[in-house]
Amino acid sequence: KMSLGERCTYMAHAPWHFAAWLKMLSDTFGLKFLLSLTIVQHVVKGFLAGGGSQGWIGGPQSYLIKSIGTVSASRMQTLRAVSTAPWSLKSLMGMVSDLFPIMGWNKSPYMLGATICSLVAMTVVCFGWPLSANTATGMMFFMYFQVALSDLLTEAKYAEKLKQHPKEGPALMSYVWG
Repeated sequence: KMSLGERCTYMAHAPWHFAAWLKMLSDTFGLKFLLSLTIVQHVVKGFLAGGGSQGWIGGPQSYLIKSIGTVSASRMQTLRAVSTAPWSLKSLMGMVSDLFPIMGWNKSPYMLGATICSLVAMTVVCFGWPLSANTATGMMFFMYFQVALSDLLTEAKYAEKLKQHPKEGPALMSYVWG
């Protein structure tokens, strides 16, 4: 058991422990890899997609479709299921990216292509070009596709890194899930 003074001292040194922990992760796995994980897992998946189908992408989806016209509750559920289908297609996406590398690469070109499609879809939605409920759902599908594909491919990459550095694996998992 730690005394109150020991706990206070430990908490006062926490920023230095955290910095040392990040340095260890960077030295082991590489800064570029950690930054890509931060962007995909924390910013794109966590913030923009809200962990899956919420956030800035999914939160306003119902309002967007309702603003286009009257949509019944059952149709709204169907449209939401279609737009979030990429989360169910992750195994197929992984198989395609592994079986059909592009110029020797099986992750980056797929992520880049999905990101371009997602940016086009976001532009269409943001600038309010004439949309039907089906078109809006298609645009949302591309946005979710980018998030799900990037999530899947970064998971595959950190699984490779975990095999290379099993001792530091728990620290990497804490970084990703933290």
